Amino acid sequence: MAKIRLVCFDFDGTLIDTAPDLIRATNLYLKSKGLEPLPEARIRGEIGMGLRRLILDVYPGDLDEDGRKRVEAEFLQVYEREFLTSPAPFEGALEFLQNFDGEIAIVSNKRMRFILPILQKLELDRLPWVKIVGGDTYPNMKPHPEPFLAAIQAAGVSPEETLIVGDGHPDVRGALAIESRCVAVSFGYTPVEELMDLGAWSRIDSFLNCPINQFNIVTCGNPQIDLSGLLTLHNILFLRRLECLADGSHHSLFLLAYSPALSAPAKATTPFRWVFGSI
Repeated sequence: MAKIRLVCFDFDGTLIDTAPDLIRATNLYLKSKGLEPLPEARIRGEIGMGLRRLILDVYPGDLDEDGRKRVEAEFLQVYEREFLTSPAPFEGALEFLQNFDGEIAIVSNKRMRFILPILQKLELDRLPWVKIVGGDTYPNMKPHPEPFLAAIQAAGVSPEETLIVGDGHPDVRGALAIESRCVAVSFGYTPVEELMDLGAWSRIDSFLNCPINQFNIVTCGNPQIDLSGLLTLHNILFLRRLECLADGSHHSLFLLAYSPALSAPAKATTPFRWVFGSI
């Protein structure tokens, strides 16, 4: 399996926690229309699929296409006043982006007029993004292959060398469509179990102390196991290959214990953490 050379990140709920501003804007808009506010959990769960659908679901009456466009435009006007209030990178995201030894891109369904100011506010626009794709950059949005393939082409890599990191159904479905691997984040706005059931290849629970080449460590699936992408061989404490037969399909599973801070061979008392990946 090819080494990861490009990581495409979703935006909302993956790199940046934008939920507080989205939740506030949604309920401010509903209040302006005399409608009851929605629970935060319900709004948060719809962010990955687009809040337009949620607002239209609770909006009274049957709206024609012009009416739906009007409601969407009104909501975006409210969000435009709120979206820069409190966006924040998820813990460890900046360090991961600064240290990843490869290309990085953003592939989001969020409009570019919101993505770019948030990046500027958080000074993330200074990072060497090979491509930033918003929901209005191309005719098709995620999970359509088009936005992912645009980032892949800009990086000069193949889908097999690309990792999709996200917290929503469009990320997993898009990765499956182009035959790339998708890592689901558990701290986003969609239950990570849903994403794993949908076909996500693996999961991460935090960017904090995430080993730079973790995604390559757990993809060594051929008989000649290649660990050359590891920062140092000394931090491997345990590596086991497991074979699993499920529903007639064969998968190679790896269980790895490592200690990122080690600079010498491990001792029995060395703290370690686990990485689990499937191919």
